Amino acid sequence: GLKGVGIETAKNLILAGPGAVTLLDDQPVEVRDLGSNFFLGEADIGHPRAAAVVHKLAELNNMVTVRLVRGPLEESLVAQHNVVVFSNTSLRDLLRWNEFCHSRSIAFIASDVRGVAGYVFSDFGPKFTVRDVTGENPVTRIITNIANDEAGTVTLLVSQAGG
Repeated sequence: GLKGVGIETAKNLILAGPGAVTLLDDQPVEVRDLGSNFFLGEADIGHPRAAAVVHKLAELNNMVTVRLVRGPLEESLVAQHNVVVFSNTSLRDLLRWNEFCHSRSIAFIASDVRGVAGYVFSDFGPKFTVRDVTGENPVTRIITNIANDEAGTVTLLVSQAGG
């Protein structure tokens, strides 16, 4: 998907220079996409998202081959890749594709933003080792309230341990 998170991911990957990036998003551009995908313009409304951005993304790094794929996502396409990234995808499809990728040692990343909250899920397979330099526990917070006023104040639950 090439909505906000997907386009940012594609842009950053291409700038990093992995050699090749494949784009697949046949959903038509909507007016609201213009607020989170700065590669789109009003003339792109109604056209498939990936087709509307492929040439602009390719211009970011001429050392990366940016390929456009149309149609439904097929296992044969996913199997050609070392890493796949999903965004704006249903939980049912994420579970299916993660299982497929995990069984073939293909790195799987799913990410999305839902308003003020977002997530990233990574499955790099059973042979992947994490080497945490600091050994510190990750910081997590629970949102208890979001004020519906101009300031939009977000209130967090504070743990008794001082978190």
